[in-house]
Amino acid sequence: MSLTYVHVSDIHFGQERGADVYVHNDVKQCLIADVAQLQAAAGIERVDGIIVTGDIAFSGKKSEFDVAAQWLDDLTGAVGCKKTDVIVVPGNHDIDRDRISAGAAAMLRQSFKGGSAELERFLSHAGDRELLYEKFHDYRAFAEGYDCPLQHNGGVAVNRTAEIAQGRSLRFVGFNTALLCMGLDDDDGNLLIGCRQHVLPRTPGEELVVLCHHPLRSLQDHEDVSQYINSRARVHIYGHVHRPSVEVSTPVEGGDLLTISAGAAVPPRTGDGYQYTYNVLTFEWDADCDGLRIEIVPRSWNKQATMFDADTRQLGESRRKYILRCPNFRNQAAAAGVSAAKNDVRIEARQATTRKPLRDSAAGRDIAENRDLLRLYFFRDLSEAQRIRALIEVGILSEEWTIELTHTVERRLLDQALRSGLQDGLATAVAVLRREGATVEGGGAR
Repeated sequence: MSLTYVHVSDIHFGQERGADVYVHNDVKQCLIADVAQLQAAAGIERVDGIIVTGDIAFSGKKSEFDVAAQWLDDLTGAVGCKKTDVIVVPGNHDIDRDRISAGAAAMLRQSFKGGSAELERFLSHAGDRELLYEKFHDYRAFAEGYDCPLQHNGGVAVNRTAEIAQGRSLRFVGFNTALLCMGLDDDDGNLLIGCRQHVLPRTPGEELVVLCHHPLRSLQDHEDVSQYINSRARVHIYGHVHRPSVEVSTPVEGGDLLTISAGAAVPPRTGDGYQYTYNVLTFEWDADCDGLRIEIVPRSWNKQATMFDADTRQLGESRRKYILRCPNFRNQAAAAGVSAAKNDVRIEARQATTRKPLRDSAAGRDIAENRDLLRLYFFRDLSEAQRIRALIEVGILSEEWTIELTHTVERRLLDQALRSGLQDGLATAVAVLRREGATVEGGGAR
């Protein structure tokens, strides 16, 4: 079994001004066309999803994420995967600087000064955490739709597992390296992610693919983070620098690490080594060495032909395969099989939850049986007021509710609705609200 992903980074929706609007829109459409053509030419049977390593937006505004959502829908449609098969982590451009309050700015500066210990002090307080996360207001709803929630307690931004062979799986772990970003030029080198994120799990039969936006050198705690990545991860992918590169190292005996620096799908400027780029990544179990085989197909913009083609600068050739030694595969296969089986049972049990339809309506039927798609539309496409209205419609909130909900509470209420057999009614409400485009100001709906 193999897993193939289209990997893009630094798309910067919303950065376009003047003539760049036409150029960048064309590049984004050419990228979609190129992926589809490459898939057919290379005989890729299946694309399992899209990986985006940050800077989806340019200034963290909902309007930018709305346009990004449509583009991602077009991209997933072109390669034949589900709309929800998208993995995202935040970048510095995905924060909304207008939402950084004076109190939040003070905490950020204090964390820069005090380091990991000071950051942990703020993360230990629920009120302080909400202030820190307010700058991700629109990103959080966007990412939640793809089931890549920013953990409100300061934890990781992505935690998703995919099986590649019997008893062998990959866990995609995403860091929020923008946690302390203020959107300033001097952020790099001052950032922190803290122990709540970088203490990576080590699980028998499971190897880690770590995703983040910033290179480790941007972090104050880069030495601590590097120790965990070097000793516990097989692949590390990051963006931000806009220059693609690939490196293989052996940081621990018997374990290799592949580090991929993503180029920018749409950098703010081109020339001087910067170009429009993306990658296609395929992960496959290597039975001969009980390791991980990875193929990278880098693509870049051909300015003369005004289209994407093979990027031979990164690898010296149009594609290359790497075989990584994987101690967790090699030494813990039996325990891994038990762990994977338990996880499968849990997922199947969750998906088999009994649902009791509230009404018989054509609206929402296409998403009523698909929880992933329902979650995507609920968080990504509805305003805060519309989400409250949908929860009122199915009886999770009372009709008198007018108080704005925190993002964390919204996720808990959505999960409660699904556990309570209200999926059909919620799907109907979401479909109607999406179609109407109704927005109620002030966070309340009646």
